[in-house]
Amino acid sequence: MFSFEGQTRSRPAINLGGRGDQSSNSSGSSTTQAGSGNVAQRARLERQQREQLRQLDRHARVIQAFYRSRKEAGRVRDGQRTEYDSLIGALSTASKPIDDASIAVQATARLAYSFRAGNKADSDRLGRWARTMAVGKPSIGLWQVFDALSQKGSQEDTKRWTLALRRIARHICTIASEQPG
Repeated sequence: MFSFEGQTRSRPAINLGGRGDQSSNSSGSSTTQAGSGNVAQRARLERQQREQLRQLDRHARVIQAFYRSRKEAGRVRDGQRTEYDSLIGALSTASKPIDDASIAVQATARLAYSFRAGNKADSDRLGRWARTMAVGKPSIGLWQVFDALSQKGSQEDTKRWTLALRRIARHICTIASEQPG
């Protein structure tokens, strides 16, 4: 019925002439009283129809905007998941603790904002993140990231890290509460 990708608005046909509606008596005079009432009633009906079309168009635009925003949000989440996958792999090749911390902050932020609880792949990503942060190489771990950020990290990275950790903790609690037993 409606296209969610393109223009749906069509111009309503408006007849301003009204030539076909005039009735004449035998002497050729103009419209009668009944004819005038009929024109007014028809004009009122046409106005109501145009208002209904405008309302329908407004509703269609709201639905389309919602659909497009959800589609774009999904595309952005997919991009963040891809970036997370490459960043978590890069943690194993970083040479200095501050590099590890910076990469860990970026990866954690990507995971925190792209995670969806019902998505099995996201749950696997969260598990990989937890294993990397808990038992990763000696220079990386949750406390090592905090230490590196407090010594040489930027305030922006520190803020991003704490916000992302809050979201990650909420995701972990959500998953744990959904698990039976």
